[in-house]
Amino acid sequence: MSSSHPIKRSYSEAALALWLERLAGNWEENFSPAELEAARAIYRRGDVHDIRLSNHAATVFSFWNDESVHAVVEWDAGRLSWRTTLESHAESAALAAASLYEVEEFLGDELADRVLETASATTEPEAPLPSEKPEPQAVVQPQASEPEAPSPHELALLFSVDETGAICCAPVWVKRDVNDFQNTECLPAYGAGAPVAGELLPPDSGSLLRLVTHARRCGFVLDAAAGRWRLQSPSGCELFVREELPRWSQRWRVGGTEDLLILGRRLAPKPLHLDACIEATDGGDDALSPWDEDDSPEEKPAKGMQPRPGGHTANAGPSFRLRWRLRLGQDWLPEPVAQRLIAAPATTVFFSGHGLVCLSQQHRRLLSRWADDFSQGRVMPQYATLSLLNDTELQAKADAGLAKWHKTLLSEPTLPPALPAFLRPYQVRGVAWLAHMLEAGTHPLLADEMGLGKTLQVLALLLRKPLDAPALVVCPASVAPVWQEETRRFFPGTPVRTLGRGSIWQPEDTPAIWLTSYTRLRQNKALLGKTVFSYAVLDEAQFIKNPGTKTTQACMAIRARHRIALTGTPVENHPDDLWSIFHFLMPGLLGNRLSFEKKLDCDPDFLARIAQQVNPFVLRRTKQSVAPELPSKVIMPLPCPMGKMQHELYRKIVEEGVATLGNDTPGALLSSKSMGFLSLLMRLRQAACDPGLLPGHSSLPPHSSGKIVILLERLGDILASGRKVVVFSQFVRLLERVGIALAEAFPGTPVFRLTGSTPHREVPVAAFQAQAGAGVMLVSLRAGGTGITLHSAEYVFLLDPWWNPAVEAQAMDRIHRIGQWNTIFVYRMIAPDTVEARVEALKEAKAELFSKIIGDLPDMSDWSKHFPSLRALIG
Repeated sequence: MSSSHPIKRSYSEAALALWLERLAGNWEENFSPAELEAARAIYRRGDVHDIRLSNHAATVFSFWNDESVHAVVEWDAGRLSWRTTLESHAESAALAAASLYEVEEFLGDELADRVLETASATTEPEAPLPSEKPEPQAVVQPQASEPEAPSPHELALLFSVDETGAICCAPVWVKRDVNDFQNTECLPAYGAGAPVAGELLPPDSGSLLRLVTHARRCGFVLDAAAGRWRLQSPSGCELFVREELPRWSQRWRVGGTEDLLILGRRLAPKPLHLDACIEATDGGDDALSPWDEDDSPEEKPAKGMQPRPGGHTANAGPSFRLRWRLRLGQDWLPEPVAQRLIAAPATTVFFSGHGLVCLSQQHRRLLSRWADDFSQGRVMPQYATLSLLNDTELQAKADAGLAKWHKTLLSEPTLPPALPAFLRPYQVRGVAWLAHMLEAGTHPLLADEMGLGKTLQVLALLLRKPLDAPALVVCPASVAPVWQEETRRFFPGTPVRTLGRGSIWQPEDTPAIWLTSYTRLRQNKALLGKTVFSYAVLDEAQFIKNPGTKTTQACMAIRARHRIALTGTPVENHPDDLWSIFHFLMPGLLGNRLSFEKKLDCDPDFLARIAQQVNPFVLRRTKQSVAPELPSKVIMPLPCPMGKMQHELYRKIVEEGVATLGNDTPGALLSSKSMGFLSLLMRLRQAACDPGLLPGHSSLPPHSSGKIVILLERLGDILASGRKVVVFSQFVRLLERVGIALAEAFPGTPVFRLTGSTPHREVPVAAFQAQAGAGVMLVSLRAGGTGITLHSAEYVFLLDPWWNPAVEAQAMDRIHRIGQWNTIFVYRMIAPDTVEARVEALKEAKAELFSKIIGDLPDMSDWSKHFPSLRALIG
């Protein structure tokens, strides 16, 4: 500490003795942390120029913004009080505390090397406080006194470096005749067992005060609970070792300085090596819980019940723990130090004997990648280890048993014996892969494209040997007839029971295939605990993409030894759709939901890692890869300009919408206006298709729609050549108006209809398939998206292209299926300069998202990022 002002000191021996005793305790507790921090700044600047000690008060004069101020600190009945010439309470307290720091230094300098007389008879009158600047006062020189016997103890300092790299100094009292005090029992200077102020001889108190002064000057902070001083700043530590430690070693006896010397060498932190060890557990009470942190309580079964998927022991295999370890060369970091680094990878710690160490950027990245979902000591199922073992950068170490399982799982499956001859070669491979996955204790996702026979492959898997327990198939209600028909046709005699309207869930002892819709399963969730199924199959598994719905929770409550998911569109809207499917199949494989969503938002490489984790458990084949004889599918946009009146109606709706909702797309989506926003979009889509769909305009003739006019133009040549056509729309009323137009333009041409109100959907489908010549099939999206085959058609018209490309692809695959031998032409009818044209462009711009994970198209939903204004979206 340096000062530009010489310090005057006035005192008496009695005052020195009294203030020595008073400041021996923890006087800092009278001030707040902020006040002490400000006081230390004043103390370090050296602004004090005059100190006057009396028996009852310490008067300190200092400079404050180049003006002289003073503080009077008094001791009354064992308590401190103060007053200053500053108006601010905070500044006044800081000046008072700074004054006491100066008094401490003064006492340490004056008393450390001499003996005090403790005659209390010597007194001195209180010094009056001047109104402005103090008058110069004579310095009272201490009188010589007879020296007392020297203290039998002396102050010694034990140094160490803690795991954070901070220098710790623990003062102790040691007998003067002891040479090796580090291995001798010493008396602590602070904390429990330390002598109180009245028990210390004056030279000892002075020595302790001198340590206080020097410690604060070097930046040490007292840790009263631990009885030691700590210096945390790396630069402060280096400066202390190089410049101050030699001086301290001359003034006090010191020990434990070996690690301190390392800090003074200016060595850069040494990088550590990170080891990930996957170790088998004993399967005790701490074995893997099948529920993640974000599961709701009602999903967990009551005590004594079997857990839902992930908690079975019949086919779950052993469980494992991931243990992170850190080493420098051949020396392993102590567990507490390693855990501190793993919890905060960006920190630097001190490794005794080596100095400061840190994690490399590469290992920080690895910890960031895996630590959230595979934290230290967390128990995980065998299948969850695969993603760790597949990370070549991590190079996780596994025991021999796990390594063997890993190699077996990724090996080529062997073909099961006695599979039906009617299976195509790729279907045989599919059954073999499914069996291989199940035998390895994993639960797979069959994601073949629509029309490749996922139903048939699963039936062949389930029935390759007699069932020993009921098997459950959950599917949309419209798909249940497909399962019934496929079972009847290819596996006659197999008992199939359906949970339908009015039936009761009573699984019998005789093994059978049970069919239920997602809705019926949800209604009977409470009864699911009565049966453990041999297989649980979710068909069109994208139905459980939202983990918060009752339908998804009902599926999670199913108990089965083997679980299989089927879907051609596992990512229907967003990559996190995949999380729910794999939470049903293998809980924990994709971590917990919150962590998954967070990484999707902020980690640009996370999609690639999702693919790495799920790919071993997903089988995805396209028509082109397994059936080269299938002809190509040609998809073409078909611009359909609106008529004059249609255009005027569309513009009117646009202007009314902007006037009502404003021109802020994000605001309309996120505010209470969102329902009005969705209603506006629906009316605009109707206007772009056919103004006759709008309220109050139903009397308009069909030819007022530009799309119907162009459709009739195109159908003229197609129907004349005897070809079949399928027309899709999600607006049933639009299909009705198309039917009226067809009857007028092509009288006698067979027109078939399939909508949600069609009582027996197989009747029009079979009639259309059997139709020998030209024909038109009008199909609504809800009724025709799944569960039907229309491959006798060669032309498809999408009257209103859907904003979910995955659903649109499902509809087209009703025609483009195995058994189709002709080239399929798909016309996507778009009204230019409308909301549907803009969304179509957005779909094309983001078409690669799904393919990064599985290999198809996703839905676009976050329009606000792409359309900064409402008018930019709707025209």
